[in-house]
Amino acid sequence: MSKYNNFIKIWAVISIATCIFSYLLWALMDFDTFVDTGITIEDLCFDIAYCSVYTMFSLLISNILGNIFVKDRISYPRFAIHILLMLTANFAWAVTFENIFDSLWHAGNEVYWDRIYVFGLIATLLTMVNTCLYYCSILIKKEKENIVLTNNLLRQQTNPHFIFNSINTLADLIEENPVQAESFTLKFSEIYRYVVTHLDDETVPVHEEIHFVKNYCELQEISSPHTIHVEIAEELERCKNKTLPLAIQMMVENAIKHNCHTKESPLSISVYCHGEY
Repeated sequence: MSKYNNFIKIWAVISIATCIFSYLLWALMDFDTFVDTGITIEDLCFDIAYCSVYTMFSLLISNILGNIFVKDRISYPRFAIHILLMLTANFAWAVTFENIFDSLWHAGNEVYWDRIYVFGLIATLLTMVNTCLYYCSILIKKEKENIVLTNNLLRQQTNPHFIFNSINTLADLIEENPVQAESFTLKFSEIYRYVVTHLDDETVPVHEEIHFVKNYCELQEISSPHTIHVEIAEELERCKNKTLPLAIQMMVENAIKHNCHTKESPLSISVYCHGEY
């Protein structure tokens, strides 16, 4: 319901603003004609009604195009196509209705009917502003979601239980296998170096994330030997596509955390590329 209320509010604001700005523009460009024309109540009501109908059409077209071009992902080319198609549709609407109205009423009154284009231009510009604000709100929302996700992933990585378990494993290894303890320490430091390095990054190359995942899996293998088997496709180690920082690692960690794994029944995890995923 709030979505429809917001649409009605935007529609009303743009309709009224279109009518007001069209009169101001007319007065600034040709004040004498504006005064001599003597706009009647009938003309004023028609102007308001036409501005409302035109704005309704423009907003509906903008919303339909927005649902098409923002449904999967948002980008500058999609935004440019959105604006271009909206301008085309609005221009076609203005030309069509100017011809229809001119043939029915005020035939030959070019001064009056030329203002139809002014209404359309202003309504289109205001709708474009609304569209830009819509896109900006989506970008801001996505940025906030990325920040929250990154912070959540960071908190998961700095989980005290993970740190204490790693330190306990390291303490046991120092006494039992100093060489492996050194390897464990290096892997452990690389994990946190990666987290700190990419803390403020929105995306990272897939091959860097895969390298991080391999370090994490090797750490798990040292902690629980022969209970986890992770198979990573070779093409991912060279993949330059982008992904969210720690996203792949989080999925691997969840697989380990929420599944049983023993030496008799090890957990098998496969990381591979399927199409664009």
